[in-house]
Amino acid sequence: MAPSILRPLGPFSHRNCRNVPVDASYCLCEYRKEKIEDEELGHRMAQFVIDEINEIFVEFNVTKLCTPLTLEKVEKVEKTRIYEISVKAAPSGGKFSTVLKLVNNGDLQRNGDILRLNSYKKAGDCVASSLPDLRPLCYCREQKMEKSVRRKSRK
Repeated sequence: MAPSILRPLGPFSHRNCRNVPVDASYCLCEYRKEKIEDEELGHRMAQFVIDEINEIFVEFNVTKLCTPLTLEKVEKVEKTRIYEISVKAAPSGGKFSTVLKLVNNGDLQRNGDILRLNSYKKAGDCVASSLPDLRPLCYCREQKMEKSVRRKSRK
């Protein structure tokens, strides 16, 4: 029988990420984190995250709407049982976080959703109605400028 929030787990069981199927990107607080000092590995992982986002644009056929992202900065790389990484992308300035794991052959594999950490306002509006889940990732090629309304003061 699969775990459920509606069924009791038993007298000595606790509901946590180890015994309930929750995406790894939402469970990182349960593990001791260790900062990764290997800058080369951190940069490789960060570029992998940016490439994953750009692949999502290709997969959903929105490359004409969304600008391809490039790596601006490696924000953070921490290791639990898996790697938690945060990156900053250009040109959007978007900060993204996800969970990666190194598989046996040294390749990287995403092990959770790619989460947007900062505000994106109207940057992804070009996909808002057709693919709303991509809106936090997308930086539309054509950005709509907000009109500023100025009030004239009367004397």
